[in-house]
Amino acid sequence: MACGVPHLLPEVLVEKVEVPPSLLACSPPPSPRPIATQKDVALLIVDLAEAGEDCRGKLKAVKEVIAP
Repeated sequence: MACGVPHLLPEVLVEKVEVPPSLLACSPPPSPRPIATQKDVALLIVDLAEAGEDCRGKLKAVKEVIAP
């Protein structure tokens, strides 16, 4: 409207969300080692599961920080 009531634009606020550095790095994968027994396989599976759980937990925390 050129001659009418001026339109007020909403104020836009930009907020920077800080993600702690500790949440931006996953545990390293297990180091290669010889696999000679079923116990070795089981230990590798446990190590892989722990590394995956670490990453999933950190990703969940990051999602909570950026989109509460």
